Amino acid sequence: MLTGLLFGQDVLITIGGSQAKGKFIEVTEKHIVFQQSGISVPSKIPKMSVARVVLSNGDVAFFMTEEMKNQLKQRKLNAQIELRDLVLKKNDKIVTIPKGDWVVAVNVDKAEILGVLYTFNPDVYAGGELLGISGDGILIRESGKDKERNIPFNEIGILYHGYYPKEISKYILDGVKWGCILPAALFRVTINSSTNLEETLPLYFNFAVLTISGGALLGFIHGKKIESDTIEYVISPNDWQINLRDISN
Repeated sequence: MLTGLLFGQDVLITIGGSQAKGKFIEVTEKHIVFQQSGISVPSKIPKMSVARVVLSNGDVAFFMTEEMKNQLKQRKLNAQIELRDLVLKKNDKIVTIPKGDWVVAVNVDKAEILGVLYTFNPDVYAGGELLGISGDGILIRESGKDKERNIPFNEIGILYHGYYPKEISKYILDGVKWGCILPAALFRVTINSSTNLEETLPLYFNFAVLTISGGALLGFIHGKKIESDTIEYVISPNDWQINLRDISN
């Protein structure tokens, strides 16, 4: 590493100990962008494979944090075991949720009153692509993140096969946003043109009301469709249970 620093080069060191000399450019969400000496095009190197990047002046531009090390260990562990589909069982009913499907795990407070299971505060949840089931929980990849998360079995009160059904307001808001795009574009064109605003503003306003209302309605319909497609499983000793048979890894 010192050799690279003596000649004014940045040094990238991988978790395997290999070194690359060149020019450090930036850190993105998932990669280290580094231009190696003798190569004209910068390389995008996965962050999880880089231990650290030391600049020519001795400053450390990037280093693997403890959280990243733990994620790397978990990935190596997951690679060594056979992750299975998620199997739920209720009496003689068996349901299999295959790897790759979307699931949402909700952590709820549960209490059994007169033989009836009641749930409280079902607002702490995590959703993502199901990667499989390990010995102590289900493994998911969260939406929009290159991050794997293990959810212990004992923290799951309700499991949804599909998207979280209680977010219709989110889809309505998305519809409103899309409904605003066209009238906003037309308003900008109107402002930049010589059109008489007093004549066009009422028409623009009516059009905006129409598109925004339509967007909200489409968002509501989309949310209800997702809600109807999502299946809820209450996880408890008297209801659905996660089948742990044959999981010994």
